[in-house]
Amino acid sequence: MANSRIRAVYEELGGRLVSANKEFQLNAGVVSALVLSVLFPLAYEEKVVLRDLAEAESWGVQQLSDLASFTAMQLAITTSCLTVLLSSRLYTQIAFWMPTLEAQLWYIDESASLLRLLEAFKNVTLLAAILTLMLETMMTATWLNLAALIPPAGFVITYATIELTLSRRCAQRLTAELMHITQRPAKGLQGEARFSA
Repeated sequence: MANSRIRAVYEELGGRLVSANKEFQLNAGVVSALVLSVLFPLAYEEKVVLRDLAEAESWGVQQLSDLASFTAMQLAITTSCLTVLLSSRLYTQIAFWMPTLEAQLWYIDESASLLRLLEAFKNVTLLAAILTLMLETMMTATWLNLAALIPPAGFVITYATIELTLSRRCAQRLTAELMHITQRPAKGLQGEARFSA
């Protein structure tokens, strides 16, 4: 009876973990595909910028801004393509190649580093897209350019706030729960040893 109850809990929690893993993979791919759908058409217009840069006799602030904008756009497109590729391959493998819960849980453990890479690619895609927007909108040499800093500043502040507050508290909470779970069986075994003695 106890074994079947433990098995049921294992299957429920394992199933939740597999579902969360699949949703994460799909969401990362969808976000990056949306960014790609916006930036990819704009990339064709950048060939004019590159031609102008190649023909420029001297470079000034505007040329450097154009080059930086082009580089940020290429970075956003590259990382969004890599995110879509990685997320689709991970989803295909866990959903269709791993037929059992045990196999899927094994796959989650094996692909943990790739999931971290997927999250990093997604974040770089968003940041590079915001930098592209910032550099494209810096059209004057006045203090008005400060308005173009609002999107990247918002991104950095939000990311830093989450990492320094909620992410840290989540890690502390999980550590406390893990210690509670690992200490409980040890205490139970000590009690059983005393009782049997």
